[in-house]
Amino acid sequence: TGACSTKETIRLSKKMEELGADALSVITPYFLTPTEEELVQHFTAVAESVSIPIILYNIPKATGCNLSAEVVGCLAEVENIRGIKDSSGKEENLKAYAELAKRDDFDLLIGSDSKISYGYALGASGAVAGTSNVITEVLVELDRALRKGETEKAEEMQKDIDVLRGVLKLGTVPVVMKRAAELAGIAEIGPARKPVLECSAQDDEKIKEMLQHYH
Repeated sequence: TGACSTKETIRLSKKMEELGADALSVITPYFLTPTEEELVQHFTAVAESVSIPIILYNIPKATGCNLSAEVVGCLAEVENIRGIKDSSGKEENLKAYAELAKRDDFDLLIGSDSKISYGYALGASGAVAGTSNVITEVLVELDRALRKGETEKAEEMQKDIDVLRGVLKLGTVPVVMKRAAELAGIAEIGPARKPVLECSAQDDEKIKEMLQHYH
């Protein structure tokens, strides 16, 4: 329910709670670059406007704003801010957030699919993996292997994700993922909304070739 302004984020958050959401994922404000104090006040105000749990969502490559460990540390003290999903792919972020997640009431979730094994080793509670929309079994097996300490299998599963990740650069997020789900017969979920353009016929062939790896 994240938005540029605190007012709009609160409006959306209240509406989602009213509609029955179990929890909220709230991205940092984008376009503008808030100060650390502004970020603390923003997320605190949003959290105080609802009673359901909130997961902070850090994805600086898309928002231009990174949540520092200091800001997250302050926000972890807010009762219903229960964790952070980090999609920065930065190991220094993950290490810092993992320290905060040693608390009983705050969790680290991995949002960069290439960092799932790394994040679990630091103590992450889980992952929110975009690739699981297409290769669900691989992600489930990776999670199981990591939780059981099956290192070799986990390494194999983590590496296996890269085959799908390798074709994602063919188009703007999320069009390739949507097209892959369609071509795999999972669901008719595409194309992405404009301005994102559809995959070309040549891209379709590369996606089909990728899917063969998993069958």
